[in-house]
Amino acid sequence: MFKQIETTELGKELRMVVVDTIKELMQQDERIVALDADLGGASGWTTLEGTSKERFINVGIAEANMVGTAAGLSLTHYIPFIHTFGPFSLWYWCAQYANLSELSVYKFIMPISGSILSVILGEKFTAPLLVGLALVCLSIIMMNYSPAKHKKEAPQTKLGSVK
Repeated sequence: MFKQIETTELGKELRMVVVDTIKELMQQDERIVALDADLGGASGWTTLEGTSKERFINVGIAEANMVGTAAGLSLTHYIPFIHTFGPFSLWYWCAQYANLSELSVYKFIMPISGSILSVILGEKFTAPLLVGLALVCLSIIMMNYSPAKHKKEAPQTKLGSVK
């Protein structure tokens, strides 16, 4: 069915193959829209903006909103392509179904390890990545901090014992 070709020539990075393919599709079909969650520098998706500025949407650090926007676009007969890092989209799914009052450090392993792994595998360590990791760490602290544990209780008085 498939013919294997032996070659020693190195091809493009997979992410650039995806970007080039979407560029071609955008030129062929006006309904194609590309959405990015402020990660275009790492993925090459910012080059799609040059293909068609009005059909490239950077939603910022809002992956859940990006998915909702893509769903809305698809209902209006557009063909959206979205891009984000897997751990970020998975985190929103976990947050939707997890009891957020019971979050622990271990439940944050996926987004942190995914970000660190992407740097180890060759992604550049950028300011947005650093901010994202800092926000994840801050949310760990905020979700696990209980003011009641760190607050001295005032002595209680009995009501109605006025003489």
